[in-house]
Formats: sequence, structure tokens, C-alpha cells
Amino acid sequence: MDFAQEFTTTLNGHQTAVAPAAAVLSEDSQSTVQMEPESFTLSIFTENRIGVLHRIITVFTRRHLSVDSFTTSETEVPGIFRFIVVLETTQVMAEKVRKQLEKIIGVIRAFALRESDVVRQELALYKVSMEKLQNGSLEKIIRDNHARVLTVESDYIMIEKTGHPGDTIDLFHKLEAFGVLGFSRSGTIAISKKPLLSPEDRLMIKGK
Repeated sequence: MDFAQEFTTTLNGHQTAVAPAAAVLSEDSQSTVQMEPESFTLSIFTENRIGVLHRIITVFTRRHLSVDSFTTSETEVPGIFRFIVVLETTQVMAEKVRKQLEKIIGVIRAFALRESDVVRQELALYKVSMEKLQNGSLEKIIRDNHARVLTVESDYIMIEKTGHPGDTIDLFHKLEAFGVLGFSRSGTIAISKKPLLSPEDRLMIKGK
């Protein structure tokens, strides 16, 4: 029997239409996926206007959403800025936030992207005590984690690591045994794997 097509059963002598089982399972599965929290990257293109930052932040605070990372920088288009906001939420909520962001004056376009849709990186700095350095073990950790030494002082060494947010945290835990005196992360920067702005968007931006 082909479950992809509607079929009928006889109940008490009457023909009764029954919804396809496969279709029901598919809808339930899709609904479950949409309601499960996952990591989303919101890429928000804006004009360089006073007040845009405050209005963007307000969208998240009003919905009581906790943000994991929030960064901004100028894009490849002069005068246009990109906000990168990383948070754990559902697909439904991410889409609601995206639509609300696009209603803000000064926001050109907003996109809600899954982790698989973007390349994400961050920079981290580690200030590590020199007291427990021995047998070249720290040098091996730095090399194995593709980090680099920025400066060496009499009482500490400064290390830099660029990579996925999970990698920078992993290196932090490995360095804890040596005594981490300071730790700072830049926040996530990201670029989508596929083009986001359409040719029409770019023409509109150039016309501003």
C-alpha cells in the first residue's frame, strides 16, 4: 500500500477517508524540529544611523531572549554595517525576531541562519602565569591547538587563538592547569556560505 496517497477504509459499511500515515508523521516531525532550541546566527544589515543599536537590542530584551554573542562591523559595502547576534532559540522564535528586526527604521535586511549555513569564528586572548611552566608542555598545547604566542614577560605569557567558539573554550580549559590570569573573547563574527543580499538589495543600498 502506498502511504503517500490518501486511502480509505470501510467502517460500519461506510467509506471513511483516512489521512496518510506518512504525511502525519512528516508534519509532526517538522513541528518538533521547529520547537527544539538550536543555535541561530542573526545577520542584520543596517544603515549607519543613531539609535539603530538600541532598537535592535530592545527586540531581544522585550522577548526575554538571552544572547550568546553580539558583534558589529562595517561590511564590504561602505556605510552599511552588519550585526551578528548568536543565540539559542527555536526556529519559530528566530523567524519572529527576524521579521520584527526588518520593521526597524535603518535595518535593511535581517536573516536567521542555522550553524550549518555560516562560517563562524572568534578571537580569544589568554594571559597565562609563568610560575607553572615546565618540560615544554605549554608549548605543545599551543602548537596542538593552532594558537600563537603574542608576548612573553617575566611573570606571564600572552597567547592568541582564532577559531570556532567551542575551540577557544576548549583551549581555556587546557590552560587552567597553568594558571589563567586573564581571558577575553571577541565575540562571534560570521559570514554566510551563500549570498544574502539580492542584486535588488544592493541597488537599493547604493541609491541611499
